Amino acid sequence: MRFQVTTLCDFANVREGMLSLLSAGVTRLWRMQFPAEMHTVLALVIELDSSEATIPKEMRVRIEDGDGQLLMEQSAVFQIGEVPANNDPGEPLILPMIMNLRDFKIPRPGRYQIVIDPLEEGIEPVALRFRADYRPDPDS
Repeated sequence: MRFQVTTLCDFANVREGMLSLLSAGVTRLWRMQFPAEMHTVLALVIELDSSEATIPKEMRVRIEDGDGQLLMEQSAVFQIGEVPANNDPGEPLILPMIMNLRDFKIPRPGRYQIVIDPLEEGIEPVALRFRADYRPDPDS
């Protein structure tokens, strides 16, 4: 198992095994006041070997502030099931996933990170860092 894509974006959806993204690579959230909703989506593409298709996998996603304080944590268990008949030997299996973070509230301006931990020995967690800040006043 490995992550092909891990990104924070404005919008994402999965259709027919494909991941569609809009405004990917978000690293700054501009907000008029805090606490503020994130209004973003976490998008992932996970690559699995065909030998892993029937083995349930688990990962944990957490949001931490700049001091490492846990603000949110969610676990997911997933598996592909049977290898498609048209899969070539050795061809990886691709699993696109999204996690809606639109309503999650950022408590204050500052640094944050989303940590995606595959909970599998030998695979390092991925951290997506971002900053939340006050939107500059357009009238000043």
